[in-house]
Amino acid sequence: VNGVILPFFLSFFFFLGLPCAPPEYVVEYSIPLRKSDTYQYGEEIVYECVEGFGTNGSASIKCLGGKWSHPPKCIRTDCFGLPDFGNAIPIGLMKESYRSEEKVTYRCPKYYRLDGPNFVQCIKSQWIGKPTCKGTSIKF
Repeated sequence: VNGVILPFFLSFFFFLGLPCAPPEYVVEYSIPLRKSDTYQYGEEIVYECVEGFGTNGSASIKCLGGKWSHPPKCIRTDCFGLPDFGNAIPIGLMKESYRSEEKVTYRCPKYYRLDGPNFVQCIKSQWIGKPTCKGTSIKF
């Protein structure tokens, strides 16, 4: 029994300790932060997505016994167009797209008051916030 188990464990640990060659695939819209000719077991390559893109999970890959872990994916994080909030009016120039983290401020027309935040923020392709304008009871 030991004659079978020992070679199995030795080959298992040898396999685990194998270094990795540079990854053959390219992670679209990204830049690896470090490049090398060879990577040791457990070493990671961290990728940085180009502007307008972000990861939807881990931004790195890891050398696992001669093979690489699952690569990251850079996805577009811009928001396109502004959401419509009825009477709320966006302040400033309207753009086709907005970068993640960018904010747009809204105001209300005459005889309306703002209820809630006065801005929306683009967070990973989604607008967060809901400026609402409510009518006032002032009459002229």
